[in-house]
Amino acid sequence: MAGKGGDGTVALGGLSFQFVVIGKEGYFKASAAFWKRYTNAAIAQLVENRWFKAPADGDFASFAEFANIHELFSGLLGSHGTLAKGQLTTVRAQRVIPVVDTTQGGTLYVAASGKPYPVEIANSREHGVIVIDNIDQPTSLIAPSGAINLSQVEKG
Repeated sequence: MAGKGGDGTVALGGLSFQFVVIGKEGYFKASAAFWKRYTNAAIAQLVENRWFKAPADGDFASFAEFANIHELFSGLLGSHGTLAKGQLTTVRAQRVIPVVDTTQGGTLYVAASGKPYPVEIANSREHGVIVIDNIDQPTSLIAPSGAINLSQVEKG
């Protein structure tokens, strides 16, 4: 939702987290594998699949960027090398036109019909893929119930 927030799931290398951003509030929930990677097994067991709430700026700002398509694409695509248009192909059953960064590697796949929305970003060097779907689709942003307010936890 332009200027109001967004929601989604980010997964990379077996690690995933969900996010919801509503105005100036951000919510974050991660898998056990995510928490084990960045903390330890005991903490992961305590916090896996629990929602956390934090201001959408400060420490949470990097996660909140996923909810702002303009900031997300500026960060992901703002610095690139020489670009070249590739041959029409298919990604997840959708016809797309690849835009290849011939200098730094990576490909942006853009819808070949309808609005030219991005469909996927693939980083060939890191074998990462960002799937982009449901752009410009209506969504209801609902604050997850029972979220642990990190601002209150920090204050003790």
